Amino acid sequence: MSTNLLVDEVLTSPVTTATGSFLPISGFAKTNITVQSTNSVLLLIFSMQNLYGGGDNTAEFRFVATGASNSPNISQFVDGSLEGTGTTMMWALTGMSGSSNAFSVEWKNVTGTSDADTDYERVFQVIEIVDGAEIIADQFASSQEADPGAWADLIGQASVPVVDTNSILLMIANVPYNMEGDETSDFRFAIAGNDIGSAVTIGMTDSASEGNGWSGAHVETGVANGTYTFSLQWQEITGAGQTDNGRVRTFQVIEITANAALKLNLFGTDGGTSTGSMADVPNLSSSFSVAGTSALQLVIANAQIAAEVDSNADFILAIDSTQIGGKLISFTDSNILHDRMLLAYAKSGYAAGSHDFAMRWITTVASVALTSRNKTLYVIEFTQVTYKVEGVTKDAAGDALATCECYLCMDNGDSTAAFVAYDQSDGSGNYSFTGLSDNTAKYFVLAWKDGTLMDTTDFILQPVT
Repeated sequence: MSTNLLVDEVLTSPVTTATGSFLPISGFAKTNITVQSTNSVLLLIFSMQNLYGGGDNTAEFRFVATGASNSPNISQFVDGSLEGTGTTMMWALTGMSGSSNAFSVEWKNVTGTSDADTDYERVFQVIEIVDGAEIIADQFASSQEADPGAWADLIGQASVPVVDTNSILLMIANVPYNMEGDETSDFRFAIAGNDIGSAVTIGMTDSASEGNGWSGAHVETGVANGTYTFSLQWQEITGAGQTDNGRVRTFQVIEITANAALKLNLFGTDGGTSTGSMADVPNLSSSFSVAGTSALQLVIANAQIAAEVDSNADFILAIDSTQIGGKLISFTDSNILHDRMLLAYAKSGYAAGSHDFAMRWITTVASVALTSRNKTLYVIEFTQVTYKVEGVTKDAAGDALATCECYLCMDNGDSTAAFVAYDQSDGSGNYSFTGLSDNTAKYFVLAWKDGTLMDTTDFILQPVT
């Protein structure tokens, strides 16, 4: 299998409250998770809406994974009874395997009383990309940096090799913003120092204890094989914004070279205004023909809310107008303090045929407008890979032996074996076992002819794609 969901949780209850130290969010601590290969790329996704309506509060979030460090740390704040905001984080890691892995999302209280809003779905997913993906850029830092007056690199990596022009490049970043007073900064992704048309979205802080971290994602295709500098850039909008020197920011690029296709690559600058009924965000809806129920669709959308006063809208991702994953609230508090929206969710099980994909919104307090900046929606579809074992039955002289009864067996690793499949070799001695779900070297074939000739292969057969 090329891609699968190791963790897939969407919860609205129970009520959970952050404490003064990092602890797992209720329902988001998973143990005894099997990872197929140390070469697998694991993509972690988290979204949660902090409760608003109970006054100012701020919480901080991070991932925890077995044997892994350098998780991003992102803060999220709520500014009273009308202004709420949600958090989405994405993080990639590799080098894990076995059946004893643990994954969780932890949070702690910073100010006020931070509760998870039980009216809004919160999400935790771990996606394993088994074949055809590699983390080609992986940077983290925790130093304090001041935003520049013009676009400049904040974090990135030089001399990054891209091996295939047909690759899908998934760029993700998370930046903790220092909690100061009324400051905002723009963020965007770049390749070789150049703007690549990613969504330009804002990070902000409202006071010494109320800060929103920034998270974003971008998908790029058609980059010629070669060596590049990949980076996250930023610039000052208002105030003198800074990164937080006590929390980790991350920047990563995943190159996906096989078993995946970019099915939707939507962008636009039409603003649009939310209404009292759920509707598609302008430019961020389209359809494509899904490969089948075993395919997995990773949907990612970014949008920038315009600067207004005390207006909010709910945002969701949807397939065929039905919500998938979490729901988050936008935030705008004044003409300089306004939020961005990032949503990501992976979904499978849709029958082959055309399906509609969209980012959607609905007014909750007062109508929200989007800026004329680029907003984006991507859908990467991963198709499942199967494997096969094939060969030729031969006699003692090494000549092909036709019409042999062939049984594929699997070594269980505990001095027992299990029957997997049957085939009969053809007139030239060829046999084949297809549709296998893994390519671990643990198979052997037992064959006989006419009940008199019998032999077996070595216990080292490894299926191929």
